[in-house]
Amino acid sequence: MDTDENNGAVQFIKGSHHKLLKHRLAYQHNSHVLTAVDYSENNCVSMDVKRGDVSVHTNFT
Repeated sequence: MDTDENNGAVQFIKGSHHKLLKHRLAYQHNSHVLTAVDYSENNCVSMDVKRGDVSVHTNFT
């Protein structure tokens, strides 16, 4: 299934690739899901992902 803003698109914080942001666990029992702290949702950008797409990340993305 493709993702979009209505069903779980990947979200990025504008400019976050320029500096490392503080993170916390998004869910208490899942150490693989992190969320950034101290950011404004107004700075978020959604990225639609089609089935089979790959999203590559570094420590700054």
